[in-house]
Amino acid sequence: MTEAPPKLPVLVVEDSPFSRKLLEHALAGDSYSLLFAEDGKEALQLFKEHRTAIVITDWMLPDSSGPELLRTNPRRIYRLLHLHHLLTSMTEKEDIIKGLSSGATTT
Repeated sequence: MTEAPPKLPVLVVEDSPFSRKLLEHALAGDSYSLLFAEDGKEALQLFKEHRTAIVITDWMLPDSSGPELLRTNPRRIYRLLHLHHLLTSMTEKEDIIKGLSSGATTT
């Protein structure tokens, strides 16, 4: 019998229950192991415990912003990740530059 490949750990940081559920459905399946955080503090704790390969974060969080979260010390999440992605409806050039300078790709 063939073993199933390991699931890729993904941390989703989103304070909106509706948006979390949308992401959960979009990423459902055998490929990902999902962890959810509602704010930056919870996200950092989960990241320290699980060292997820991917972080998908909302831009605006209750206690910080997505770019701030990705730049957080002491270990700078963006240097430890394979992929980090900001979900945003921000369209201003300055916001896009801020998101990209945090090391993330944006949508």
